[in-house]
Amino acid sequence: MKNKHGLSRHIPSKVRRKLRQEAGFGCIICGIAIGEYEHIDPEFVNATVHDPNHMAFLCCQCHAKVTRGHISKETVKSAKLAPKALQEGFSFEAFDLGTEEPVVTVGAMAAFNCDYILTLNDRPIIWISPPETENGPFLLNAELWDGSGNLHFSIIQNEWRCRPDNWDCEVVGRKIRIKSLDRTLLEIETAPPNKLSFNILDICIEGYHVMCGNGLLTVETPTGQVFKADSFEVGHTYSAIVLNSNGFLAGYKAKSANSYVNVIGSMTLGPITTQQSRVDFSISRNDSCRCGSGSRYKRCCGSYR
Repeated sequence: MKNKHGLSRHIPSKVRRKLRQEAGFGCIICGIAIGEYEHIDPEFVNATVHDPNHMAFLCCQCHAKVTRGHISKETVKSAKLAPKALQEGFSFEAFDLGTEEPVVTVGAMAAFNCDYILTLNDRPIIWISPPETENGPFLLNAELWDGSGNLHFSIIQNEWRCRPDNWDCEVVGRKIRIKSLDRTLLEIETAPPNKLSFNILDICIEGYHVMCGNGLLTVETPTGQVFKADSFEVGHTYSAIVLNSNGFLAGYKAKSANSYVNVIGSMTLGPITTQQSRVDFSISRNDSCRCGSGSRYKRCCGSYR
């Protein structure tokens, strides 16, 4: 569809990314991360170009309110100067996780009825908490760190948060993608109400490098070992994957007689053949938690210790 000047509704990817970046990857008014693109002045019907200086990133609800006249253009212009996500330090949205035990896939691994999907030296990286109320949803949590030791994405009780210092965060259909300049660091695909997949993962923490993509899961340890797997399932255990000084463990501590680790493809463990960079991670128990909650680490993501 084109307007009276022949301008297509298709907005070039560079313009869309610039609008997301300047908004901190969230609606400039409320901070919600799933959104649309608004022509402020002139409106699309009168626009001759897609000019990011006269456009804004808005969530679907705020965009609809602007279109229907419930939010003024003046409010949008003011919010563009001080986007909500930049003020709060993150954009956000919620996963729809239902009341049934969720199935979480990390690259080659599918985990069912596991409290901890991935732990490192007794520190949970991806984990699931039980419902807080009867018939309430299960609660997914995660803290994911990039190669520079920065927390670029977190999940706190089903609410996912993206940091504004990422290069890009884009939501396309059911997929959430965090990108650096040269590659995708994270791709999460949702299948409500009880399935969620980490299709792409690239995190570094405490000298470990965990990667998944193209159906593979690869873990590089600080001691130079590499674990690779192309397909396996873990069910009814407290921890699906445990990483520590002893190496790699799949399916730790059975929750019931039905627990299992089913290797469908292959698993290998060997030395690193090329030098890899390592990340020295450290945080004090009394520091502010890097997930952006505003609480001290020991009372937030560090409360499991």
